Amino acid sequence: MVRLRPMLLLAGALSVCGPISAHAGMGIRSVGGKVGFDVVQSEDTRSLYGGQIDLGTLFGSNLHVEPSFEFGTGVDNQGMKKRVASYNLGLKYVLEEEKSHIFGYFAAELGINAFNAAVFQGTVTDPNTQAVSNIWLRQTDVRSSLNCIPIGLGRKLAHNRIQVFSEVKIVLGEGASDSSFRVSVGMEFLIR
Repeated sequence: MVRLRPMLLLAGALSVCGPISAHAGMGIRSVGGKVGFDVVQSEDTRSLYGGQIDLGTLFGSNLHVEPSFEFGTGVDNQGMKKRVASYNLGLKYVLEEEKSHIFGYFAAELGINAFNAAVFQGTVTDPNTQAVSNIWLRQTDVRSSLNCIPIGLGRKLAHNRIQVFSEVKIVLGEGASDSSFRVSVGMEFLIR
């Protein structure tokens, strides 16, 4: 005898997953790059460069999976050059008006950030010449962040094969030097 409860659960799951998979479309949708600047609370402004890939949609046509990479350079409070590489995995919700080719979006991302900076170690005096030298050591630190893009605007061009965009991103890191306010512009090439 077939049990009714497992069959009903399976039928319910399939009825929910059927409409989801009909609108979902995984696969590389677009590839692009961006440039901008990063205002860090405890440091000066950093320039940033990055790239992103739209891997398609989940649970409907508006929710996109978008991993990205950003590389920034700047100067810290001590005047030393600092670099940061950010790897992010984001979910982007797109609000699109098909006829006008203009779209808006907002997103949430989880980030892993690798900071590389020079750290002052001390001074050394040469006994022969009495010359004083500073000792600096390059240090890499890896930290996580939660990123939010509350405002993103874009426009499709070239018969919907290219899209340009601008966005504001708030990065909430583990410390003051990890948190920032980012503004960037970019371009994506639509593959499908």
